[in-house]
Amino acid sequence: MSSPVVKLNSGYEMPLVGFGLWKVNNDTCADQVYNAIKAGYRLFDGACDYGNEVEVGQGVARAIKDGLVTREDLFLVSKLWNSFHDGDKVEPIARKQLADLGIDYFDLYIVHFPVALEYVDPSVRYPPSWTNAQGKIQHSKATIQETWTAMESLVDKKLARSIGVSNFSAQLLMDLLRYARIRPATLQIEHHPYLTQKTLVDYAQQEGLTVTAYSSFGPLSFIELQVEKAQDTPRLFDHDVITSLATKYNRTPAQVLLRWATQRNIAVIPKSNDPTRLAQNLQVTDFDLEAGEIDSISALNQHLRFNDPLNYDIRNDTERERPLIAMFDTSDAAERAIAASPLTITLPTPTPPAFSPNPFASSTSPTSSPTLSPLSSSSTPQTITCTLSPSRHNYERSTRRNPFYNMFHIDKTSAIYADMRSEETGTPLAELADVLMRNPAGLTDSKSGEKLT
Repeated sequence: MSSPVVKLNSGYEMPLVGFGLWKVNNDTCADQVYNAIKAGYRLFDGACDYGNEVEVGQGVARAIKDGLVTREDLFLVSKLWNSFHDGDKVEPIARKQLADLGIDYFDLYIVHFPVALEYVDPSVRYPPSWTNAQGKIQHSKATIQETWTAMESLVDKKLARSIGVSNFSAQLLMDLLRYARIRPATLQIEHHPYLTQKTLVDYAQQEGLTVTAYSSFGPLSFIELQVEKAQDTPRLFDHDVITSLATKYNRTPAQVLLRWATQRNIAVIPKSNDPTRLAQNLQVTDFDLEAGEIDSISALNQHLRFNDPLNYDIRNDTERERPLIAMFDTSDAAERAIAASPLTITLPTPTPPAFSPNPFASSTSPTSSPTLSPLSSSSTPQTITCTLSPSRHNYERSTRRNPFYNMFHIDKTSAIYADMRSEETGTPLAELADVLMRNPAGLTDSKSGEKLT
């Protein structure tokens, strides 16, 4: 079964239901993309920041090779990250992303956030996250107009068929439409019953933009990222309004939530690695909710936003006491370290980066991230005292960073995490987090000499 399509203002057709690639693990990404294509998905929504575009391309290439689809059958979406908003940086990074995906053009290329950050060369760190090469939040002076002009040139050069925006307010969108030579085809926003953004949705649709909803299931996507707001919010899957409609229509709560969006011509991009749920998420256009039922779901609105850019701003980490994370190979090692807390630990000696100086010279990307040098320019190990406590979530497998903790790609097959807080007030937590996560295998108890990670 495939999804119905919506016609964009660019003239191209986009499936109404797609597969979202945010938080899709690198180890399983290629298989998940392949299986989703096999199940009938044609729209795949990715981004530079998701750190899995090489694997997405591998899944796509395998599906094409096996005759499941042609390139023209697919609608592939990616996004311009904040660090590449300067006009002269847009095309080079777009070409790198195309090379990573193994394709010649984007069906849709989107400005991820209306936030311009200082450029980080991919040879220093890729994907770059929210900080510059020195691990600090630093904004670029690039305007949205400068960025959009460069986006328009991608269409002119046939690198993108359609271009769009994400996480824009109505005011920013109104300003963009004032000077855009090529109008954005889509607006992608956080959209679920706890955050309906009705005025923004209505305005975008009136202006001819197709709205795409991400995080259609509300807090569910953010619980595993330890967002307290999400952890304290009732699950939409368990809400009486949703469960009663699921029972009435013999559907799952997820299908009711997705139909609430698609019935209002809002595209959705859920994901699942479960074959049954994969199929169910596609089956959300073959039944209709009554107008009053749509209104009852919309009435759950709490203006509750989970994906707030301020969550990623680590400039005030010391004041907010955001915990750092120590990673252990086994739960026993974590428990021993926690029991012995507080610990005096020695951070590893800095090591130089090991990247090719020209990221655009090759169409291939490294299969794993090399060790990066810590922020400190000192050549001697740094000693700190810290307190360890059990993390609220243990992740059995992790190959990509958690942006809420400023982590980078970690090549570990298994990991047990523990929250770590510095007992020394003189060292910014953000810098310590950067040092620790850039050298995840080098923490040592300076008292016993035992290797902690």
